[in-house]
Amino acid sequence: MEYTERMKEKYMAKVDKINKIDDEGTRVHLKLKLMADVINELSKN
Repeated sequence: MEYTERMKEKYMAKVDKINKIDDEGTRVHLKLKLMADVINELSKN
């Protein structure tokens, strides 16, 4: 499996978990944190 596919699966699984959280503020916070993690991961390569 190529790197981008693994990344996509990894982060989409996290998004699915985040979407199940009831509190909107927490969801927004976690999604922003996840986006920062994705950007950091992409900037490494």
